[in-house]
Amino acid sequence: VRVFTDSVQSVSDSLFYSFKDSTFRLFQNPIVWSNGKQLSGDTIYLYTKNKKADRVRVFENSFLVSQVCI
Repeated sequence: VRVFTDSVQSVSDSLFYSFKDSTFRLFQNPIVWSNGKQLSGDTIYLYTKNKKADRVRVFENSFLVSQVCI
């Protein structure tokens, strides 16, 4: 599964979207990219608000890479 928006991109093996709470649930080696950062973990919940990414929760084996400009 691949998700592309103007602010966030993601890839995972499977995805579940809940209309009830506007949450993308990404499973099986998900990776999320946003603003020069890369997040990965066993499961990622991507919460949206007004059709924009609002916050992210990463479960088990979380890893964050951030680009540093000097």
